[in-house]
Amino acid sequence: RVLFRSVTGNNVTVTTTAGKMDIHGNVTANTGDVTLGTVYTGTDPANGAISVDGNVTAAQAVAATTNVGNILFDGNVKGTDVTMATNVGTITVTGNTEATTGAVSATTNATDAEKGAINFNGTVTGKTDVTATTKSGSITFNNAVTATDNNVTANTVDGAIAFNGNTKAGNDVAVNATNTGSITFNGNTDTAHDVTANANLGAVTFNGNTTAANDIGVNTNVGAVTFNGNTAADHDVTVDTNVGAITFNGDTSAARDVVANT
Repeated sequence: RVLFRSVTGNNVTVTTTAGKMDIHGNVTANTGDVTLGTVYTGTDPANGAISVDGNVTAAQAVAATTNVGNILFDGNVKGTDVTMATNVGTITVTGNTEATTGAVSATTNATDAEKGAINFNGTVTGKTDVTATTKSGSITFNNAVTATDNNVTANTVDGAIAFNGNTKAGNDVAVNATNTGSITFNGNTDTAHDVTANANLGAVTFNGNTTAANDIGVNTNVGAVTFNGNTAADHDVTVDTNVGAITFNGDTSAARDVVANT
């Protein structure tokens, strides 16, 4: 186990091979990177966890990786790129997350839904991309998500995906639940290119306004598709379900075609 009150240096690197990491204060890299890692090989993610109670700030990149271990940031996280990855474990950021010149990326490979959830409770901003990927577990953004230049992407095999604040992308918003799981946008969704949402077994719901400078495309195998706000695309709006109702409760407009198939 590694325990710190706070850590400051030009580069900050903290690793452990036999237990968890607890930092009860801020972590600051004045000129370089913050790198945090555990390689615990047991079965309980709590025993290989990375936990930081304060803010994490790097002049360059922030990276937190575990083999079997939860990743928890209770404060803000800021660097040129922000990367969080675990094979088995949850990822949670309580504060705001910002990649000033690059991407925000969160990845879990857990096949147990209780050990693979990704939660961002603060705002998430990537200069290029914002990406969240899990094999089994929910993905939740509880505040605004912005990819300034490129894409907002969320992918899960089994698990619900929820955007509870506004979502904005300089290119695409692309969301996929490939086996089971619903997709919900509770805020407004605005892109400079496409909005795509694909669910195999699960509903897709847009509770705010949805705007795309190119296309809006939604597909479910089994699951209803509902737009409760206004929907506008500069090209096409296309919605397909094999089994499930399609409902537009707001105004719908497209410069070319509006197509709904069920």
